Amino acid sequence: MNNTQDQLAQRLLYLPLDVREKVLLWLTYKGLKPVSEITAERRGNIMALAKRGIRKESQYNFNSSKSKRIRKWIRDAGLYLEVSRDNDTEWHIGKNKDHASESAKIIRKFDPENEVKSGLLFGYPEASTRAYTSNKGKDFDEIKKIMVGTGGLQYEDPFLKDKYYAPYIFYNMPKNRVKEESQIAKTWADTIRKDVPKLAAWFEETK
Repeated sequence: MNNTQDQLAQRLLYLPLDVREKVLLWLTYKGLKPVSEITAERRGNIMALAKRGIRKESQYNFNSSKSKRIRKWIRDAGLYLEVSRDNDTEWHIGKNKDHASESAKIIRKFDPENEVKSGLLFGYPEASTRAYTSNKGKDFDEIKKIMVGTGGLQYEDPFLKDKYYAPYIFYNMPKNRVKEESQIAKTWADTIRKDVPKLAAWFEETK
């Protein structure tokens, strides 16, 4: 990496964001995701807290020093930010301003055409994006027979269960194309491991 990239990588580690958001920012900076949607505040392990009956109230302030620090990193990385009209912690980040704007505009348009556009803007493989869109209305058990899910479900797949890049699978994929469709996640994993190894270690430890 050049000096600028190295400095950005070091600063990224200590941004007041969850680890997953930092991974998404770096992949967008590297041009591997046209757009990433991030949550602009630390959430911690929401699921673990919820199981303990703890509901974490948002303390987010768009004009806080933490928010400004994140936005400065985004500017210094040459990225554009589009804030959701509905939620000021929902940020769409991209190298191309129009892409970031389009992503924020269509994220909650659930017709098939816009869902495919959204998936492609997030850098997901096209076959996976189209398969997810065409199957999402089906019963969950039926979908599980056709698709490999995310959020831990990917580890149930025989091919993915022991792959180092399984944590980086942020998209559902057809069971009959797992090897091919997971290669994008492999590229993402390899990039984070090479460029920001400490971030990779943190992220993979949480999975």
